[in-house]
Amino acid sequence: MRRVIIEWGRLATAITVMTTVATTVLSFVVFVVFQVWGAQILSVAGVATSQELERSREQSSQQFAAIQADLRELSGRVVVLARPEQIVHYRDLPQALNGSCAPGGECVTVIFAERDLRALDCQVVPRRTQFLLTQGARTYAVPAVQRNNAINLGPSPRALEPAFVMPRSVSPGKVSAIIESHYENCVWQDDGEPPVVERSPVFQIEVTSQGDQR
Repeated sequence: MRRVIIEWGRLATAITVMTTVATTVLSFVVFVVFQVWGAQILSVAGVATSQELERSREQSSQQFAAIQADLRELSGRVVVLARPEQIVHYRDLPQALNGSCAPGGECVTVIFAERDLRALDCQVVPRRTQFLLTQGARTYAVPAVQRNNAINLGPSPRALEPAFVMPRSVSPGKVSAIIESHYENCVWQDDGEPPVVERSPVFQIEVTSQGDQR
């Protein structure tokens, strides 16, 4: 319900912005028409002197500068509206494929997630996905194991199995984990820079000794 309310709020904001854009564009068109043909029309009609025409041009230039500022502000609003709160929506918390992982061994995780419709153009930056593992006061940044090209999720839920190598110094017990991904080419980015960084929800991995792994 909360997500529906948020989406309706964004839709209302988008409609307001589009209405303002249309009004601003119309004002810009009127300004251009006046700049090109206004002086000739007024001169032929004999309703304005040369001094009045000059003052009119100065006022039009000021109005044009104000219109440009409004367009820049509206452009910023559109960028904000185009950016979703999350690029990826996780249907379930990620979890270890085998229930637990051992120090120094490859740990395969299972995620079930989908892309936000406004982030379909975003592309995962290859070899930048990593796992952030926290145990006690230590946090490890471990790169994901790269077996093939990065997979970009679509708008339908899909299961993926990213993996990493568990640090050898991790002790048996619980480890808090986060999957951190980097994205480029999103519609709201300027030439893909800087990359958008997104993190998964925090999930737990059970660390066991090699002999106890199940």
